[in-house]
Amino acid sequence: MKKNTPAPLKKGIIKDPVAPQDLLSFAHYCECCSYFNSPKATCSLEHNTELHLKKNQLKSYSMGGKMALCRNLEID
Repeated sequence: MKKNTPAPLKKGIIKDPVAPQDLLSFAHYCECCSYFNSPKATCSLEHNTELHLKKNQLKSYSMGGKMALCRNLEID
């Protein structure tokens, strides 16, 4: 007889705290990255860009002081 076990929970994206003085001093948006394809709004590394777009990053920051920083951000 097979025992029913719940499926493991998927972890959500980790949001990092960003100090106010750092908000303007470094790039943390897809639009600043060389892997970002602007016309298609996609990442050449096939990452989901939705949470890393500037409008969404600023919204996240204004709501809790945290942002979903991409670990592969390559600044032009």
